[in-house]
Amino acid sequence: MKRIALIPALVLGMQLLSPLSAGADDTAEQTWHLAYQKVLTAYSRMQGFEIGSTDDSYGARWDLCDIDCDGTPELFISPDDSHVNGVMIYTCIAGNPVLLQCGSQQAFGENGVTAVNTDEHMIGSFHTGSGIELRTFYKLENGKLTQLDSFMSDIESYPDDEKSKAAWELNSRNVRKEQFDAALEPYTKIVWREDVGRSYAFIDRSPLAAVKHSAAADAPPDMKFALTWGSAAALTVSLIAAIVSIIGRRKKA
Repeated sequence: MKRIALIPALVLGMQLLSPLSAGADDTAEQTWHLAYQKVLTAYSRMQGFEIGSTDDSYGARWDLCDIDCDGTPELFISPDDSHVNGVMIYTCIAGNPVLLQCGSQQAFGENGVTAVNTDEHMIGSFHTGSGIELRTFYKLENGKLTQLDSFMSDIESYPDDEKSKAAWELNSRNVRKEQFDAALEPYTKIVWREDVGRSYAFIDRSPLAAVKHSAAADAPPDMKFALTWGSAAALTVSLIAAIVSIIGRRKKA
């Protein structure tokens, strides 16, 4: 993981979309293909969400990955590839797209991608900034995301001759390095795909072609689905909280 200084992020907020008034024909088409087309359309209309060409490597992109291997892939929305932006992830329940979140956490990873292991049905959300490393692991089961363990270390913020001052946190509790390493070891043995989030340009709907783009795809999603562009904010809040925690401990030391 790269060590890059924390970048302030702009919160663009959360928008709850109006209900979908679906007819009989629309209801028959309530597959994940159509649900995710609606999500892409909604994001492409959001002010400030930069939609580039198919060869634009910086702007917004998206991806599909079946995290829990239930036959319905999850949709990954990547605002851009900047360090502070991770991805928002949607699953499809009863034909409706639902934003995956765990508590207030709605964004995962950094540089516009996150890590996934489909064998264990897990997401690995890794962040770095100001010498701090955050690693949080989640499991997806029955459409619900559950946090497993969270790890934080600030060892990279110290020069080599001062690394003994480093802090180690496991699930927000101070622990010894030995305890930290023992808890982290099972996750390091998992083979992660660390580039999920940016396979397709926003204007490329070909992976969703099982349901052709139509007026139904332009209709707003159901109210069960919340559209958000808060990945930068969520990541920033996590890093700031870690930095404040570390500074507080150093003052007490």
